[in-house]
Amino acid sequence: MDVKDALFDEIDMSDLLEGNKAARRVLGRDGAYDRAQYRHWRNHLVELYLSSVKWYGLPAGVEPRTVEYVLALFGMGALFREDGGYLFGQTSPGSALNINYSPNAVQITSPAGDSWTRHALTWVGPDMQVHAADCALCYDNLYRKPVMPDITYYAKRLATVDRVADVNVSAQLTPWIIAGSEAQDRNAKRLITKLQENSQYLVVNDAMVTGGVPSVLATAAPFVADQLHEYKTNLLAEYLCSIGVDNDPHADKKANRNIAEIVQNNEQVMLARNARLAARRQFCERAHDVFGLDLWCEWAAPHIEEETQDAALVDDSSYGEESDEADERGYTA
Repeated sequence: MDVKDALFDEIDMSDLLEGNKAARRVLGRDGAYDRAQYRHWRNHLVELYLSSVKWYGLPAGVEPRTVEYVLALFGMGALFREDGGYLFGQTSPGSALNINYSPNAVQITSPAGDSWTRHALTWVGPDMQVHAADCALCYDNLYRKPVMPDITYYAKRLATVDRVADVNVSAQLTPWIIAGSEAQDRNAKRLITKLQENSQYLVVNDAMVTGGVPSVLATAAPFVADQLHEYKTNLLAEYLCSIGVDNDPHADKKANRNIAEIVQNNEQVMLARNARLAARRQFCERAHDVFGLDLWCEWAAPHIEEETQDAALVDDSSYGEESDEADERGYTA
Protein backbone atom coordinates (compact mmCIF):
# COMPACT_ATOMS: atom_id res chain seq x y z
CA MET A 1 0.00 0.00 0.00
CA ASP A 2 1.24 3.47 -0.80
CA VAL A 3 2.40 5.42 2.24
CA LYS A 4 0.14 8.34 1.34
CA ASP A 5 -2.91 6.09 0.95
CA ALA A 6 -2.55 5.03 4.57
CA LEU A 7 -3.67 8.53 5.53
CA PHE A 8 -7.13 7.77 4.17
CA ASP A 9 -7.86 4.42 5.82
CA GLU A 10 -10.48 6.07 8.03
CA ILE A 11 -9.26 4.55 11.30
CA ASP A 12 -9.37 7.02 14.16
CA MET A 13 -6.63 6.00 16.57
CA SER A 14 -8.52 7.64 19.44
CA ASP A 15 -11.21 4.96 19.02
CA LEU A 16 -8.61 2.24 19.54
CA LEU A 17 -7.43 3.90 22.75
CA GLU A 18 -10.91 3.99 24.30
CA GLY A 19 -10.81 0.32 25.17
CA ASN A 20 -11.46 -3.17 23.87
CA LYS A 21 -15.11 -2.50 23.07
CA ALA A 22 -14.32 0.46 20.82
CA ALA A 23 -11.41 -1.44 19.22
CA ARG A 24 -13.65 -4.42 18.41
CA ARG A 25 -16.17 -2.08 16.82
CA VAL A 26 -13.56 -0.41 14.62
CA LEU A 27 -11.54 -3.50 13.77
CA GLY A 28 -14.43 -5.98 13.70
CA ARG A 29 -16.02 -7.55 10.66
CA ASP A 30 -18.57 -4.77 10.10
CA GLY A 31 -16.00 -2.01 10.55
CA ALA A 32 -13.57 -3.75 8.19
CA TYR A 33 -16.31 -4.16 5.59
CA ASP A 34 -17.19 -0.47 5.81
CA ARG A 35 -13.56 0.50 5.25
CA ALA A 36 -13.26 -1.96 2.37
CA GLN A 37 -16.25 -0.33 0.64
CA TYR A 38 -14.76 3.11 1.21
CA ARG A 39 -11.34 2.09 -0.12
CA HIS A 40 -12.98 0.51 -3.17
CA TRP A 41 -14.67 3.76 -4.11
CA ARG A 42 -11.69 5.93 -3.22
CA ASN A 43 -9.39 3.86 -5.43
CA HIS A 44 -11.91 3.88 -8.28
CA LEU A 45 -12.42 7.64 -8.14
CA VAL A 46 -8.66 8.27 -7.95
CA GLU A 47 -8.07 6.06 -11.02
CA LEU A 48 -10.67 8.02 -12.98
CA TYR A 49 -9.00 11.26 -12.00
CA LEU A 50 -5.44 10.19 -12.79
CA SER A 51 -6.30 8.79 -16.22
CA SER A 52 -8.36 11.70 -17.57
CA VAL A 53 -5.47 13.88 -18.86
CA LYS A 54 -2.96 12.86 -21.54
CA TRP A 55 0.53 14.39 -21.55
CA TYR A 56 2.92 14.89 -24.47
CA GLY A 57 6.61 15.78 -24.51
CA LEU A 58 7.45 15.22 -20.85
CA PRO A 59 11.22 14.88 -20.42
CA ALA A 60 12.85 11.57 -19.58
CA GLY A 61 12.52 10.75 -15.91
CA VAL A 62 9.14 12.44 -15.50
CA GLU A 63 6.15 10.10 -15.80
CA PRO A 64 2.63 11.36 -16.62
CA ARG A 65 1.30 9.32 -13.71
CA THR A 66 3.69 11.12 -11.35
CA VAL A 67 2.49 14.53 -12.51
CA GLU A 68 -1.20 13.66 -12.04
CA TYR A 69 -0.61 11.84 -8.75
CA VAL A 70 1.26 14.80 -7.23
CA LEU A 71 -1.36 17.27 -8.43
CA ALA A 72 -4.27 15.20 -7.09
CA LEU A 73 -2.75 14.73 -3.62
CA PHE A 74 -1.03 18.07 -3.13
CA GLY A 75 -2.59 20.42 -5.68
CA MET A 76 0.83 21.78 -6.67
CA GLY A 77 4.00 20.42 -8.23
CA ALA A 78 7.15 21.75 -9.89
CA LEU A 79 9.40 20.73 -12.75
CA PHE A 80 13.11 21.40 -12.14
CA ARG A 81 16.58 20.26 -13.12
CA GLU A 82 18.85 18.23 -10.88
CA ASP A 83 22.17 16.61 -11.84
CA GLY A 84 21.56 17.30 -15.52
CA GLY A 85 18.09 15.71 -15.63
CA TYR A 86 14.52 16.77 -15.00
CA LEU A 87 12.42 15.89 -11.96
CA PHE A 88 8.83 16.67 -10.94
CA GLY A 89 7.86 16.69 -7.28
CA GLN A 90 5.33 17.83 -4.72
CA THR A 91 5.74 21.47 -3.85
CA SER A 92 4.81 23.93 -1.15
CA PRO A 93 5.30 27.72 -1.07
CA GLY A 94 8.56 28.81 0.48
CA SER A 95 7.92 32.54 0.40
CA ALA A 96 5.08 35.03 0.68
CA LEU A 97 2.62 35.23 -2.22
CA ASN A 98 2.90 38.06 -4.70
CA ILE A 99 0.11 40.23 -6.13
CA ASN A 100 -1.01 37.29 -8.30
CA TYR A 101 -1.20 35.02 -5.25
CA SER A 102 1.76 33.01 -6.54
CA PRO A 103 4.90 32.06 -4.61
CA ASN A 104 8.40 32.64 -5.86
CA ALA A 105 10.60 30.47 -3.67
CA VAL A 106 9.18 26.95 -3.32
CA GLN A 107 10.16 23.84 -1.38
CA ILE A 108 10.15 20.62 -3.41
CA THR A 109 10.21 17.27 -1.61
CA SER A 110 10.17 13.59 -2.50
CA PRO A 111 8.78 10.54 -0.65
CA ALA A 112 12.39 9.50 -0.01
CA GLY A 113 12.95 12.63 2.08
CA ASP A 114 14.99 14.62 -0.44
CA SER A 115 14.36 18.36 -0.53
CA TRP A 116 15.18 21.15 -2.97
CA THR A 117 14.62 24.91 -2.95
CA ARG A 118 13.79 26.47 -6.30
CA HIS A 119 12.36 29.72 -7.63
CA ALA A 120 9.43 30.09 -10.00
CA LEU A 121 10.23 33.71 -10.88
CA THR A 122 13.27 35.95 -11.25
CA TRP A 123 14.95 36.29 -7.87
CA VAL A 124 17.81 38.04 -6.12
CA GLY A 125 20.37 35.76 -4.49
CA PRO A 126 22.58 36.30 -1.45
CA ASP A 127 25.20 37.67 -3.81
CA MET A 128 22.74 40.46 -4.69
CA GLN A 129 22.70 39.25 -8.29
CA VAL A 130 19.50 38.70 -10.26
CA HIS A 131 18.93 35.06 -11.18
CA ALA A 132 16.49 33.53 -13.65
CA ALA A 133 13.69 31.20 -12.57
CA ASP A 134 14.84 27.60 -12.14
CA CYS A 135 11.50 25.73 -11.90
CA ALA A 136 8.08 25.69 -13.53
CA LEU A 137 5.05 25.39 -11.24
CA CYS A 138 2.03 23.30 -12.12
CA TYR A 139 -1.31 23.51 -10.33
CA ASP A 140 -4.08 20.94 -10.37
CA ASN A 141 -6.81 23.50 -11.05
CA LEU A 142 -7.41 27.22 -11.22
CA TYR A 143 -8.33 27.26 -7.52
CA ARG A 144 -4.93 25.69 -6.81
CA LYS A 145 -6.25 23.21 -4.26
CA PRO A 146 -5.79 19.40 -4.15
CA VAL A 147 -8.75 17.29 -5.21
CA MET A 148 -8.16 14.46 -2.72
CA PRO A 149 -10.53 15.89 -0.05
CA ASP A 150 -13.31 15.95 -2.66
CA ILE A 151 -12.53 12.39 -3.70
CA THR A 152 -12.68 11.33 -0.05
CA TYR A 153 -16.03 13.12 0.32
CA TYR A 154 -17.61 11.30 -2.63
CA ALA A 155 -16.01 7.96 -1.69
CA LYS A 156 -17.58 8.15 1.77
CA ARG A 157 -21.01 8.95 0.34
CA LEU A 158 -20.86 6.19 -2.26
CA ALA A 159 -19.68 3.66 0.34
CA THR A 160 -22.57 4.67 2.62
CA VAL A 161 -25.09 4.07 -0.17
CA ASP A 162 -23.55 0.65 -0.85
CA ARG A 163 -23.76 -0.23 2.83
CA VAL A 164 -27.40 0.82 3.10
CA ALA A 165 -28.23 -1.17 -0.03
CA ASP A 166 -26.55 -4.28 1.43
CA VAL A 167 -28.57 -3.94 4.63
CA ASN A 168 -31.78 -3.48 2.64
CA VAL A 169 -31.10 -6.58 0.54
CA SER A 170 -30.30 -8.62 3.66
CA ALA A 171 -33.60 -7.46 5.19
CA GLN A 172 -35.43 -9.24 2.38
CA LEU A 173 -34.42 -12.63 3.78
CA THR A 174 -37.44 -14.47 5.17
CA PRO A 175 -36.64 -16.00 8.57
CA TRP A 176 -38.36 -19.22 9.67
CA ILE A 177 -39.67 -19.86 13.17
CA ILE A 178 -39.59 -23.47 14.37
CA ALA A 179 -41.12 -24.09 17.78
CA GLY A 180 -40.43 -27.28 19.69
CA SER A 181 -38.78 -28.90 22.67
CA GLU A 182 -35.11 -29.85 23.08
CA ALA A 183 -36.04 -33.42 22.20
CA GLN A 184 -37.03 -32.20 18.75
CA ASP A 185 -33.74 -30.38 18.21
CA ARG A 186 -32.37 -32.96 15.72
CA ASN A 187 -35.56 -32.93 13.71
CA ALA A 188 -35.53 -29.13 13.73
CA LYS A 189 -31.96 -28.99 12.41
CA ARG A 190 -32.82 -31.51 9.69
CA LEU A 191 -35.80 -29.39 8.72
CA ILE A 192 -33.64 -26.24 8.59
CA THR A 193 -31.22 -28.01 6.24
CA LYS A 194 -34.09 -28.99 3.96
CA LEU A 195 -35.35 -25.41 3.91
CA GLN A 196 -31.88 -24.11 3.04
CA GLU A 197 -31.68 -26.61 0.19
CA ASN A 198 -35.07 -25.44 -1.13
CA SER A 199 -36.43 -28.97 -0.96
CA GLN A 200 -39.89 -29.35 -2.44
CA TYR A 201 -40.90 -32.09 0.04
CA LEU A 202 -40.37 -31.81 3.79
CA VAL A 203 -40.81 -35.02 5.75
CA VAL A 204 -41.25 -34.67 9.51
CA ASN A 205 -42.36 -37.07 12.23
CA ASP A 206 -45.47 -36.78 14.35
CA ALA A 207 -43.53 -35.20 17.22
CA MET A 208 -42.55 -32.25 15.03
CA VAL A 209 -46.14 -31.69 13.93
CA THR A 210 -47.48 -31.79 17.47
CA GLY A 211 -44.61 -29.60 18.69
CA GLY A 212 -45.40 -26.86 16.17
CA VAL A 213 -45.16 -26.50 12.42
CA PRO A 214 -42.61 -24.11 10.92
CA SER A 215 -43.86 -20.58 10.34
CA VAL A 216 -42.51 -17.56 8.51
CA LEU A 217 -41.63 -14.29 10.22
CA ALA A 218 -42.87 -11.48 8.04
CA THR A 219 -40.50 -8.51 7.75
CA ALA A 220 -41.75 -5.00 7.12
CA ALA A 221 -38.61 -3.77 5.33
CA PRO A 222 -39.49 -2.41 1.85
CA PHE A 223 -37.17 -3.19 -1.04
CA VAL A 224 -35.46 0.08 -2.01
CA ALA A 225 -32.10 -1.21 -3.30
CA ASP A 226 -33.10 -0.33 -6.87
CA GLN A 227 -33.80 3.27 -5.82
CA LEU A 228 -30.47 3.37 -3.99
CA HIS A 229 -28.73 2.18 -7.15
CA GLU A 230 -30.24 5.08 -9.09
CA TYR A 231 -29.17 7.48 -6.33
CA LYS A 232 -25.63 6.07 -6.45
CA THR A 233 -25.56 6.48 -10.25
CA ASN A 234 -26.53 10.14 -9.89
CA LEU A 235 -23.93 10.63 -7.15
CA LEU A 236 -21.19 9.13 -9.32
CA ALA A 237 -22.31 11.33 -12.21
CA GLU A 238 -22.07 14.36 -9.93
CA TYR A 239 -18.45 13.49 -9.16
CA LEU A 240 -17.62 12.89 -12.83
CA CYS A 241 -19.16 16.23 -13.75
CA SER A 242 -17.07 17.97 -11.07
CA ILE A 243 -13.81 16.67 -12.60
CA GLY A 244 -14.82 17.30 -16.21
CA VAL A 245 -15.62 13.74 -17.32
CA ASP A 246 -18.52 13.21 -19.72
CA ASN A 247 -21.46 11.42 -18.16
CA ASP A 248 -25.19 11.12 -18.60
CA PRO A 249 -26.93 9.30 -15.73
CA HIS A 250 -30.28 9.73 -17.49
CA ALA A 251 -29.21 8.45 -20.90
CA ASP A 252 -32.04 5.90 -20.88
CA LYS A 253 -34.53 8.72 -20.35
CA LYS A 254 -33.14 11.20 -22.89
CA ALA A 255 -36.26 10.93 -25.06
CA ASN A 256 -38.14 12.78 -22.30
CA ARG A 257 -35.46 15.39 -21.64
CA ASN A 258 -35.47 18.90 -22.97
CA ILE A 259 -32.62 20.65 -24.74
CA ALA A 260 -31.90 22.98 -21.80
CA GLU A 261 -31.22 20.05 -19.45
CA ILE A 262 -28.76 18.42 -21.87
CA VAL A 263 -26.94 21.67 -22.60
CA GLN A 264 -26.70 22.53 -18.90
CA ASN A 265 -24.94 19.26 -18.11
CA ASN A 266 -22.63 19.78 -21.07
CA GLU A 267 -21.64 23.27 -19.92
CA GLN A 268 -20.87 22.09 -16.39
CA VAL A 269 -18.62 19.33 -17.70
CA MET A 270 -16.73 21.64 -20.04
CA LEU A 271 -16.21 24.33 -17.39
CA ALA A 272 -14.88 21.76 -14.90
CA ARG A 273 -12.62 20.33 -17.61
CA ASN A 274 -11.29 23.78 -18.51
CA ALA A 275 -10.40 24.45 -14.85
CA ARG A 276 -8.02 21.51 -14.97
CA LEU A 277 -6.65 21.88 -18.50
CA ALA A 278 -6.10 25.65 -18.20
CA ALA A 279 -3.90 25.22 -15.13
CA ARG A 280 -1.85 22.49 -16.83
CA ARG A 281 -1.40 24.45 -20.05
CA GLN A 282 -0.13 27.42 -18.11
CA PHE A 283 2.49 25.02 -16.79
CA CYS A 284 3.32 23.94 -20.36
CA GLU A 285 3.90 27.57 -21.34
CA ARG A 286 5.99 28.20 -18.26
CA ALA A 287 8.13 25.09 -18.88
CA HIS A 288 8.80 26.39 -22.39
CA ASP A 289 9.80 29.83 -21.10
CA VAL A 290 12.09 28.50 -18.35
CA PHE A 291 13.58 25.35 -19.90
CA GLY A 292 12.70 25.57 -23.59
CA LEU A 293 10.67 22.35 -23.36
CA ASP A 294 7.79 21.72 -25.73
CA LEU A 295 5.10 20.18 -23.49
CA TRP A 296 1.41 19.76 -24.13
CA CYS A 297 -1.62 18.11 -22.55
CA GLU A 298 -5.15 17.35 -23.65
CA TRP A 299 -8.16 15.42 -22.44
CA ALA A 300 -7.69 11.66 -22.63
CA ALA A 301 -11.11 11.09 -24.21
CA PRO A 302 -13.03 13.31 -26.66
CA HIS A 303 -16.29 14.93 -25.76
CA ILE A 304 -19.52 13.02 -26.46
CA GLU A 305 -20.17 13.11 -30.20
CA GLU A 306 -23.18 15.12 -31.26
CA GLU A 307 -24.75 12.22 -33.16
CA THR A 308 -25.16 10.33 -29.89
CA GLN A 309 -27.43 13.04 -28.50
CA ASP A 310 -30.99 14.02 -29.30
CA ALA A 311 -30.05 17.69 -29.04
CA ALA A 312 -26.97 19.53 -30.25
CA LEU A 313 -24.34 19.93 -27.55
CA VAL A 314 -22.49 23.12 -26.73
CA ASP A 315 -19.65 23.48 -29.23
CA ASP A 316 -16.45 21.89 -27.98
CA SER A 317 -14.25 23.33 -30.69
CA SER A 318 -11.24 23.26 -28.39
CA TYR A 319 -10.92 19.48 -28.67
CA GLY A 320 -10.17 19.60 -32.39
CA GLU A 321 -7.68 22.38 -31.80
CA GLU A 322 -6.02 20.36 -29.08
CA SER A 323 -5.56 17.34 -31.29
CA ASP A 324 -4.37 19.45 -34.23
CA GLU A 325 -1.86 21.30 -32.07
CA ALA A 326 -0.58 18.04 -30.63
CA ASP A 327 -0.09 16.72 -34.16
CA GLU A 328 1.70 19.91 -35.21
CA ARG A 329 4.07 19.49 -32.28
CA GLY A 330 4.90 16.00 -33.51
CA TYR A 331 3.05 14.10 -30.79
CA THR A 332 1.12 10.92 -31.50
CA ALA A 333 -1.40 9.18 -29.33
